[in-house]
Amino acid sequence: MENELKHIFYKFSVPVREQDILIRKRKQVVKEKVRQFNKPDSVFKDWKEDNPTLLSKSFMKDIKYWKVKRLAKDENEYNDIIQVFLKYIVKLKHVYIDLISSSTFPTISSTDFINYCNRVGFIDKKMPLSLIDTIFVNTNYELEDHNDQNPNRELCRYEFYEILLRIAKAKYKDQGVCSNLSESLELLIKDLVIPNSHPGKWQEFRDRKLWTIEVNDIFFVNLSQLRRIYNNITFEDAIRLMTKRLKTGLSESQAVYCYGMSKMTIMNEMGKTQTKTNTYWRLQFVEFLEYIGR
Repeated sequence: MENELKHIFYKFSVPVREQDILIRKRKQVVKEKVRQFNKPDSVFKDWKEDNPTLLSKSFMKDIKYWKVKRLAKDENEYNDIIQVFLKYIVKLKHVYIDLISSSTFPTISSTDFINYCNRVGFIDKKMPLSLIDTIFVNTNYELEDHNDQNPNRELCRYEFYEILLRIAKAKYKDQGVCSNLSESLELLIKDLVIPNSHPGKWQEFRDRKLWTIEVNDIFFVNLSQLRRIYNNITFEDAIRLMTKRLKTGLSESQAVYCYGMSKMTIMNEMGKTQTKTNTYWRLQFVEFLEYIGR
């Protein structure tokens, strides 16, 4: 029949594959986000860092209390002395904070200052210990009574600056090495104070060890518990916490050093607001975190 369908069959023989099928996968590029420490977003955001402007303002408040005008009666010489101090104020602040943290915090005892004088080379045949002691007494004499903020036989910050000038005068100007007080002061700072003081790590400790992602993460997850422990902790309580309540193995002097190095710069040491309710005698919370870190 003409309309009858015709079917044609073909037979194919497919050889068996002897190799595995190659599966091609599209390579996915995963960009790993690297976390970086950012202080404004960290638990340390409230820490106020030192800078030349802040320390200069602090210094200008300090010198309202010193007796240097009795030594430098010429106005130009007095201003030159101030400029020398401002030139080295950052390094001098580091020396001072290390000394008070290692002594009768927040001041420097006479014994510790004598040891410092030996260490940096102030004392020699022409500058005997007896002369240093006389200079200490003259520096420590107060025109105004600042009560507990400036104990007798101890140096506060403005007195530390003043005694450096008095030593420079006795060591260089009075012996004819320099012709004026500002040159004498700069020689003392450049040749003896800066190269021989070796203060502990102040900002370097924060930059290298404390202000990191890892440390911030640990503090962040424990903030609520740490705030309960903090509770506006005082100097005495902070030292007791690390030497008595916790088994840190720290001596009292080690705990005091950590406490002192954890304090932000006090703008006006002799101001009426500097009492045991704040400043040196009480840690702010961000200082408490650093105290733990140190």
